[in-house]
Amino acid sequence: MEIEEIEVDKLKEVPAYKELMPPPSMEDYQALKDSINKHGIKISLTVNKDYEIIDGYSRFKIAKELGLNTVPCTTLMFKNRFEEQEYVILSNLHRRHLTNAQKAEIGLKLLEIEEEKARKRQLSKLKHVGDAIVPLESEERGEAMEIVAERVGVGKDTIWKARKIKEKTENDERIRIFWDEAKKGKRTINSVYKLIEHEEKIKKLEEKIKSLPEPEGKYHVIVIDPPWQYGTKYNPDGRRVASPYPEINTQELEKIELPADDDCILWLWATNAFLHDAFHLMEKWGFEYKTMLTWVKDKIGVGSWLRGQTEHCLLGVKGKPILNLINQSTVLFASNKGHSKKPDEFYEMVDKLCIGKKLDYFGTKKRKGWSIHGTV
Repeated sequence: MEIEEIEVDKLKEVPAYKELMPPPSMEDYQALKDSINKHGIKISLTVNKDYEIIDGYSRFKIAKELGLNTVPCTTLMFKNRFEEQEYVILSNLHRRHLTNAQKAEIGLKLLEIEEEKARKRQLSKLKHVGDAIVPLESEERGEAMEIVAERVGVGKDTIWKARKIKEKTENDERIRIFWDEAKKGKRTINSVYKLIEHEEKIKKLEEKIKSLPEPEGKYHVIVIDPPWQYGTKYNPDGRRVASPYPEINTQELEKIELPADDDCILWLWATNAFLHDAFHLMEKWGFEYKTMLTWVKDKIGVGSWLRGQTEHCLLGVKGKPILNLINQSTVLFASNKGHSKKPDEFYEMVDKLCIGKKLDYFGTKKRKGWSIHGTV
């Protein structure tokens, strides 16, 4: 390959190629400009036969800024645009200090090329079955992703997550901002992916809750663990304790018509932040407050003022429910099994204490002898 001086005015920019690689930092760009101004262009630009720039856009921009008439160029011949794009990516990939997110985004561009190659190989393997054309079984897509991951220096799983994130950035401004931050090294690919996972989980739960059938009949015992509205946003790099379920504000909770028998006992769960609302709800639902059970957990949690290690369950009655009082305590010591999961010891206590048909409203686990109106 020979290097020749080509007039700057003859060279053509290709936007798709120019955008394939992230631009250098202002400091790196200025250092390159100072070097070219003092010593000239030492590394030639790469062009194709049509004088389109394949590699060297920063040098080309500096040449125009410095008023250079010609620049050294190496002309390469390519079979097609895919081969050119691949060359642009790989020739720049190892010259730059790139974040994993930048590498992954570049990998997605390479993946388009590899999958197109795979598609052509797949088409060559088609067989005729009657009048239909059926593609043979193939692992081409997975192989293409493995090739790309190895070339850009990240894991296959990282490329897969980056693709999922990029798809979301088209319609989700918040994800787009997070992805831009990941490319700048301010957050990880995994943290952005976890945010997407969290939001998709919430959406699925919302749809499931909307489709739940109403409980059948009336119940003598109702346990309800409302999805109190904390109003916190899940942030995988910061606050990760946002509710893993759709929250409901107090005004909407008031509209719930509990399928309570005329003689019913209600167990209403509330955290410290919503005790006032819980008392209000109990009254709205037509129950008379009697006492409170406090669950003392084995581990300390989070909190804005004091770090929480307790949760409360208000006991209210309507009419004259049947109770089997055998000196139960107002304190329950039990381990914390995860966000919003209530201890089995609580349900064992209710089974011993309360007689009648039982309902677990907003329940998350099927239990013998209980109906459930929840997301299981």
